[in-house]
Amino acid sequence: MRRSGAGGFGSLALGGLLCLLAGAFGAWSLYVPGIALVLLWALAESSVRLACARTSVTREPSLASVEEEQPLTLAVAVHGPRVRLAAGELVRWPGAEPVPLARLERGRSQFVVRPRRRGRQQIGPSALRFGDPLGICARTLSSGATEVLVLPRLERLDPTRLARVLGAERVGRRPATAEIDALRPYRPGAPASRIHWPTVARTGLLMERSLSAETDRLPLVVLDARRPADEGTLDMAVRAAASLTLSLARLGGCKLLLPGEQRARALEADLAGFADLQERLALVEAGSSLARAAYEQVGLLLWVTASLSDDPAPRLRRAGACFTVAPFAHEDRAVLLTVAGCALQAIRSGAAAAG
Repeated sequence: MRRSGAGGFGSLALGGLLCLLAGAFGAWSLYVPGIALVLLWALAESSVRLACARTSVTREPSLASVEEEQPLTLAVAVHGPRVRLAAGELVRWPGAEPVPLARLERGRSQFVVRPRRRGRQQIGPSALRFGDPLGICARTLSSGATEVLVLPRLERLDPTRLARVLGAERVGRRPATAEIDALRPYRPGAPASRIHWPTVARTGLLMERSLSAETDRLPLVVLDARRPADEGTLDMAVRAAASLTLSLARLGGCKLLLPGEQRARALEADLAGFADLQERLALVEAGSSLARAAYEQVGLLLWVTASLSDDPAPRLRRAGACFTVAPFAHEDRAVLLTVAGCALQAIRSGAAAAG
C-alpha cells in the first residue's frame, strides 16, 4: 500500500500572513480571520491524517490466471474506521469514476476486467482519496498493482472433422499394448496402472512408466515463434497451437514442442499437465529457436508459425504427414481447416479432404 498527499498550506500561509500583518500594523481585527484560517487548516489536516493512519486498502483477484477476453473479478476492500470529517472516495482502477466511500457496502467493492492479450499483465492500483469537505487537504492511499497471467484463448474444434482432415488412422486412441521405454517422475492425474511399483519400493520415489509405442506415434504440434510478422500474428499462432494440442489430446494424445525446449511434451487423453502447457504458451516470446532433432522423424506433424515468409516444408522432409498452421495461407495449398484465425494446410498428407 502506498501513501501520498498534499497539505492545504495555502490557507495556513494566508492565516499566518494575516496574523503577521495584525501584529506589525496593529490591525487587531486581522487576528480573527488569521487565527480562524490556521485553526481550520489544523482541523482539516488532522482529520485527513487520522483517516489515512487508521485506514488501508487492499485488492485481490478472483483467479491467478484467466483466458484472453474472459472476465476477471477483482475485489477491493477498505479496512479501518471511517472518519466523518474526512470525505473519502475510491477509484477502483486508474481512470475509473470515483465512488464515495459512504456508498461502499461494508467497505468492499468489486469490478470486472477482460484482459485482451496473453502473458503477464498488470492492472493498475486502486486508490482511496481522502479530503476534507472544504478541499483544504487531500491524501491518497493506494493498493498494489495486480499481476495476472493471461492464458491463450482456446477454440473448440470438431473432433470428427479434425480427425478426418489429419487422417483418422494417425489420430485417435493408442493400443494398450506397448513396451516400457523409460521411467519418469509420476505426474498428478496419470493412471495408477502406470506407476512402477518396484522402483517405488526400492527408492521411495513415485515413478511412472513411459511407453515407447504410445509416445512415438503421437501427433506432434510444433510452435515456431521465429520471425513473426507482428505480435498479433504470434498471438494467433499461440492460440492455434493451444487449441490443436487440446483437441488432439482429447482424441487420444499428442505432443507439443515449444520454442526454446529440447524435447516435446506428451499430453494424454486425461489432459493431465495441460494447465502447465497453457501457462507456458502464455509466456511464449518471439525469437526462440527449435530443437531440430525433436521433429525430424514424426508420423504426423503440425507446424504452427506466425512467419509471413518462412516455409517450413524444406526442413520437414524426414517427417511423415505434415501440415502448416499459420495466419497467412499459401496460395498453392488448399485450406483444410481454420483454427483461431489460422489456416491449416497440408504439405504432405494421406488424409481425406475435409467435408
